[in-house]
Amino acid sequence: MQFEGYSFKWDAFISHSDDDEAQIVQPLVERLKDAGLRLWYDRDELDPGEKLYSAIDEGIKYSRYWIVVLSNHYFSSTNCMTEFDAIMNQQKIESILPIWCNIRREEIHKQKYGSFLVGILGIRWDEVNINRVTDRLLGALQLDEERTDPVDVRMLLKMNKENRVEGKKSGDWESKETEETFQHRFEMIQRLYENYRKTITDPRIYAAMLKIPRHIFIHDPDALEEAYDEKKPFIVTPLQNGSAADVVLSQVGWLGPESGEKVLVCGAKGGYIQCLLAEILGPDGVVDCISTDEAALEMNEEIVAQLTPFGKRINWYHVESLSDHFPGAKTESYDRILICGAVNGPPRFLFPLLRKEGVLVSPINVGKVDEHNQNLVRFEKRTRQLRHTKVSDVYYRFGPVA
Repeated sequence: MQFEGYSFKWDAFISHSDDDEAQIVQPLVERLKDAGLRLWYDRDELDPGEKLYSAIDEGIKYSRYWIVVLSNHYFSSTNCMTEFDAIMNQQKIESILPIWCNIRREEIHKQKYGSFLVGILGIRWDEVNINRVTDRLLGALQLDEERTDPVDVRMLLKMNKENRVEGKKSGDWESKETEETFQHRFEMIQRLYENYRKTITDPRIYAAMLKIPRHIFIHDPDALEEAYDEKKPFIVTPLQNGSAADVVLSQVGWLGPESGEKVLVCGAKGGYIQCLLAEILGPDGVVDCISTDEAALEMNEEIVAQLTPFGKRINWYHVESLSDHFPGAKTESYDRILICGAVNGPPRFLFPLLRKEGVLVSPINVGKVDEHNQNLVRFEKRTRQLRHTKVSDVYYRFGPVA
């Protein structure tokens, strides 16, 4: 078995808390071994005097899957969370298999990586029927074939024009919608889903992208194919491009917005990404947008007010620089912040605006600034520190945030 140029030494790495060892982990490991799996399990792999973190890092790197035993014990353990940071840094989130042990969804959601973890199809622990848990886990591993989809987005993609017409009209964009525009959008979502289904698992994002016509944010009426080419950005003003749809999907996916939250978007970007967020956040959510490009803000506000139902849920603020004060700029006032343009390093001036456990996603310049190459980085605000995770080795090419 090969993985990014490495040979797999283990089929799965077991990440767990010592407090769950006797009742959960050991019975599970015994059954998985009986099924023939090669496991990295600390009790078997760590020898006295061995360098702990190097051995764990090796186990994570050379395992095909990571079985994570999630419990209150796990989330309260610094060592466990450091281990999970290392797993996330492998950037193969489709290989993470969570087991939920005596913990509720809402409890997981409050933890670090909570919004990500609740979006993955996990397996609930059943101490009465451990064999059932093992069978489900073995089915999910599928060591000799491709894994199944992590979420049931295919049902979403069966939507057709009849579904759209029968549903609620969402603003005046129906006047600009045709069979052709819907078909273009439908096909774009199909391609995005096939390419990103194992990393961006939240069906609400695909649903929002299917619902909102991207072409209404593009000022060239002949640019329909460009609007629904997921690899192409579109021009808004001389200072501003709307990001390509695949980039938007990654940004929103890693931001992880939840219903009713308050989100800050830095950069005008044509208004499309702000509307996606407003749709996902729902009627109780709020999107604030700041930009140094006054012309782009005015166009965005006009389009959103006239052609979408989100006019009262998105606020537009012109600033001279992103560090300027604006009406929403209060300490710990935002659940999430999305930066839609390149910055040279961690945007620390925005961190005070994040609430505890808040998330900020930003493209961070790599190498020479004038090359416009960025990694997408996700920051999470903890009690005493700000933790960050590079979520992609792919180089993005954002212009400076404006």
